[in-house]
Amino acid sequence: MFKKTLLALALTGATTSAFAASTISTDSTTSPATAVSISSQGLPATKAVTILTQANVAALEGVTPVAAPAYIKVGLKDADDTVIKSGARLVVNITGAFFATPATVVGGVADGDISGTGTTDTSKGHGVADAETLTVNTADSTSTKLVLDLAGTGWDVQDGDQLRIGNLELITTGTEVSFDAYFETAAKTKVASTAAPATVVAKIQDQWSAGVVDDVTLASPATGVLNNQIDVGDNRETFVGNVTSDTLTFDVNTITSSVTATPTSVVGKIIGDFTGVKSVSVVTGSSAAITWAINSTKTEATYTYNTATTTTAASLLNSQSVATLALNTVAADKVSLETRSFKMDLDVAFTDAESNAGAKELLAEANAGSWTLNGVTKTVNYMPFGPNTAPIIQATSTFSEDASVSVSYLNGETGKTVTLSDVATAKANSVTKLGSIISAAVLADAGVENMLTRLVVTINAPTGKVELFTAFKDTADKDRLGVN
Repeated sequence: MFKKTLLALALTGATTSAFAASTISTDSTTSPATAVSISSQGLPATKAVTILTQANVAALEGVTPVAAPAYIKVGLKDADDTVIKSGARLVVNITGAFFATPATVVGGVADGDISGTGTTDTSKGHGVADAETLTVNTADSTSTKLVLDLAGTGWDVQDGDQLRIGNLELITTGTEVSFDAYFETAAKTKVASTAAPATVVAKIQDQWSAGVVDDVTLASPATGVLNNQIDVGDNRETFVGNVTSDTLTFDVNTITSSVTATPTSVVGKIIGDFTGVKSVSVVTGSSAAITWAINSTKTEATYTYNTATTTTAASLLNSQSVATLALNTVAADKVSLETRSFKMDLDVAFTDAESNAGAKELLAEANAGSWTLNGVTKTVNYMPFGPNTAPIIQATSTFSEDASVSVSYLNGETGKTVTLSDVATAKANSVTKLGSIISAAVLADAGVENMLTRLVVTINAPTGKVELFTAFKDTADKDRLGVN
C-alpha cells in the first residue's frame, strides 16, 4: 500500500496584460520561489512521500499566508473575471509523479489582500466566508491530471485574489516533479490565456552534503584544511611559531524535507601520517570535544557517531565540526616530522521513511590539507653516493643569518624516507658547498658505502633567500657530469 504524498505548490498571477497567465511556484510567501526538496535517502522503495502538508481548509482560506511552501496558490488577475467563476474548472497536470488519491485534495478560496496588511479587502466585495468553493472532480481526474470544479457565489475576481489547494498526494516517478495548470470553461474548453507553463516544484536530492570548509568559528575565518608549516629550525618537532597543533574544519548540511532518512551512525575518518601526533579531538557546534582514535599503524584517526554518543549522528550531520590534531609535546615522545598530506572520509548509515536500512558516502578521500616545511626545499629525484661519485650541492645564500640544513633520503633497503636534521649549515651571504657533508651523513645513517637515492634538501631560511644547485660528478670519468 502506498504511503500518501502531500504536495503543495503555488501558482501566481503574471503580468497586468489581458493575458493573465499563471506561473507556478512552491512558495506562498516569497518571490522568487524555489522547488521543495525531497530526500532521496528518506524516499522509500514505493517512491511515496508526504511533502508540503497544509490540508486545513480554514488555513487555506485565511487571508494571512500560512507557513510556506505549503499549498498551491493560484494568484488571480482582474482580467480573469470572465473565466474564473462558478462552473469553471481548474486543471493541474503533473510530470515526474502521479496523483495517488486525488479525491483527498482540499481546496480553499482566499480573497485578496491587496494592501498586504493581512486584512480582507471588503471594499471590493470580498470577505463572505465559504461563498466560493473548490471541489475535486473525481470522475475527470486521472493519475496525472487533477480537475477541480469552481462552485458557489461571490466570484468577483480582483487583482491579488487567490485559490489555494492542499493535500495533494503523489507517488514520485523521476528526480523532479513539474506542474502546469490552466482554467477551463463549464463546457470544458481550455482558456489558453490562463495557462501556466510547466515548472519544477519539487526535486529529489541527497539529504546531506558535506565538505572541508573555511573555519567560521574564528574571528577572521581561515581555511579549513590542515596547512601548518613544520619548523625546520626546531628539529621539525613543532610548527612555525612554536605551535603544536593544527585544525581541520568540515561541515555537513541537511536539507529540509517532510520525508527524511533517520541517521543511525556516522563514521568519520582522517587519513594520513599521524606519526608525532598525540591526539585528534573534534568539536561539533557547541558540543563537548570527542577524541577520535588513532590506529596502531598511525595511518588514520576514526570515530563512530550514533544516537547515544556525546555528539549524536544527527547533530554531526547538521553542524560544522573542527578537528584539532595535537603534536606530542613531551620531550621523550617528540619526533622529527615529515611533510605529509591528509584526506577525509565521512560515511552515514540510515533508515528511510519505511525503516529500510541504507548507507551514503558523504566524503571520499576529500582533500584535508597538508603539512609542509618552512624552509627552502629542493627535491633531487636521482643522486648517487659513494667512492666513485662526487655529489655537488651548493647553497647560495643572500640571507643575513646562518641557516641549518636538513635532508630526507629514500632508504632503498627499507623503502622508507629518513630525515636527518641539522647535518650542515648554509653560511649567511655566502656560497656553501654541502655535497660531501650530505653524502657522508646519508651513507653513515644508511650503513652502506654507496647508494642511489631520492634526496630532499631543506634549508631553514626564508623562501627566495637561498638558491640550491645540485649535480653529481663521476670521479672515474672526468667527462661525465650529471645535473639534477
